Amino acid sequence: MNTICPWCQTEIVWDEELGPEEECPHCNNELTGYRTLQIQIDENADENDSEVFEASVEKVLDSQQEAPECIYCREYMLLAGEQTVRADSFKPNVPASLGQPVLEAPFRLHVYVCPGCFQVNTVLSDEDRQRMIQRLIR
Repeated sequence: MNTICPWCQTEIVWDEELGPEEECPHCNNELTGYRTLQIQIDENADENDSEVFEASVEKVLDSQQEAPECIYCREYMLLAGEQTVRADSFKPNVPASLGQPVLEAPFRLHVYVCPGCFQVNTVLSDEDRQRMIQRLIR
């Protein structure tokens, strides 16, 4: 039987002899209680899809220059795309010690998605990392 963790969205496969897990082995949150949903999954139908999914994930990861680790389940994350943050949607913080924003819009973010728990993570683009570093060392 399989369980999906309501906290990190990771599929948990447990041993039928030992019974269901009481806490998620990935994020260590409690699985019992009103927030837990258990769904019966047909193992045979998903077995081939799972292998194809894993092979596709490996091919994508092999083609990436960077593959950050998911902070929730430790899987390598897939680069899903790029997002530009415009000045009209970003209000920069201006630390008194710096006298200027740490980061000013527009800037670009690389958007990563975890193939294990589907968490989304963003990282500054290389150019914007350099821009931020230059602002901090001036």
